[in-house]
Amino acid sequence: MKTFVVAPAVHGHVVPPATSAVHSETTDVAVIGNGPSALTLSFILNGNWPYYNGSHPDEIIHARLNYYKNKSILETDFGELSSGVSGQSRNLVANLFDQLLHPSTVYGDVDLTSCVSWKPVDCKVPHLILGPHPPGGAWQKMHGSKKALSFNNWLELPGLPLEEWVTRKGCCLRRRFPDNSRLPLAVWKHYYEDYPHEVGLEDSLRTGYYVTSVRNLAAHGDAETGENVTEDGENLQYPWEIKGERIGPDGEPEAFLIHAKKVVLATGTAENPKQLHVIGEHRSWTGHTYDDMHNFIADNLHLDEHGENTKKAKRCWSRVVIVGSGLTAADAVVEALTAGCHVYHIFDPKHSILSQLSERLYPDYAAIWKLMNGETRAQSTNFTGHYTPFPYGQVEKITSEHTVCVESQHGKKICLNKIEFVAVLVGSSPQLSYLNSDISRKLPIKAGMPLDSKRNPVAIDQLTHESIYQPGLFALGPLCGDNYVRFIPGGCVAAARSLIADLTRCL
Repeated sequence: MKTFVVAPAVHGHVVPPATSAVHSETTDVAVIGNGPSALTLSFILNGNWPYYNGSHPDEIIHARLNYYKNKSILETDFGELSSGVSGQSRNLVANLFDQLLHPSTVYGDVDLTSCVSWKPVDCKVPHLILGPHPPGGAWQKMHGSKKALSFNNWLELPGLPLEEWVTRKGCCLRRRFPDNSRLPLAVWKHYYEDYPHEVGLEDSLRTGYYVTSVRNLAAHGDAETGENVTEDGENLQYPWEIKGERIGPDGEPEAFLIHAKKVVLATGTAENPKQLHVIGEHRSWTGHTYDDMHNFIADNLHLDEHGENTKKAKRCWSRVVIVGSGLTAADAVVEALTAGCHVYHIFDPKHSILSQLSERLYPDYAAIWKLMNGETRAQSTNFTGHYTPFPYGQVEKITSEHTVCVESQHGKKICLNKIEFVAVLVGSSPQLSYLNSDISRKLPIKAGMPLDSKRNPVAIDQLTHESIYQPGLFALGPLCGDNYVRFIPGGCVAAARSLIADLTRCL
């Protein structure tokens, strides 16, 4: 271990004094984040490659892959394989692997199973996974009582089928959750936390690492050799510098410094809730996360007037405003109505995923969608509160007198009085303040505009997931538009193939 002089505080994080010892490492690949994207990439870089098992129902895809039947899919031509393959992801290889991993979903045949087998190979790329919290990323912050939107096979990571994990843990999920086609988030939080240990990624895992700075020390690439060089012409084997703070062996914070050949961004987009930017948005009785709403309801449950006859049932009689048209907002509406609140729901129906969800599979979401469209509440729901919709409404201000001023769809000004809580649940954006401004500004498709996972993701090469504007920097998952775990493996395979080709002699 070497001692370096460390810079002052970066982006608001406290860094130990310059006299402190700095933990220093070098690696081929530094992965920022430790959610499903980072874990999947680590699994592949750790020497687990995908192979086609020869059973895909699409004749064209089968013919293309069967041509390489003695090779890993990593050794094939991704451009050829992905050509003409469509899907719900904006990224080519993500759609290809969605077809391969989930053919039953794509083709509607429940008997179809995954066409990919993961096999160990004698090829590993040294890498580090850097994350502040336990493995799982944003999943570790989600409220555990909610059911996951995705089916179980969509949320599994390579090398660890859910059934196998359940057997290893000695769980009986079927008894606890009879309808385990969609398990609660709490189960998946434990699954992702266990994953690195179950598939052997511990040596690459670094938890308790808070990244505060990522920059490229190379001024440009040498035109003849392609090597990274400084302004003085010095060659850099490890051009990427990652700084931050970690929890040391003695439990005290200490600075760390990592130099890497390549950097992969896999931090997701859940760190920074979006805001309305209206007057009064940050009062003590407003919140921007589902947990804020959940905690308010939990703190304001009171004994029902008929409590003695209903096993002390409790209700929350509060008047609340919920802003948003996505799943998180719908979850908040479900909880508030179930608890007995009067919910004023402000939303844009044009941008709601609820309209696409099956009523049979997602009855609660279907019930909320009906309410949003002015229909009668479904009889099977447990809602005991009242619901007032404001489609296409706009919040104008939130006053100190607990009044929320709203402009309706038709331009009418309405003041909602005696509001006890406001939940602004309009999505989130990535927290990339650790990136050098010259890098972050050029990352999105629309350079200089805010990065947005849906409308303005990181501009990447579709076949490698490498940044178009910043060589050596890769992006995975929500940062490049893949917001569901189902589509993550394809992007990880694409990035892994490029990294393995550049850093080893395996391909």
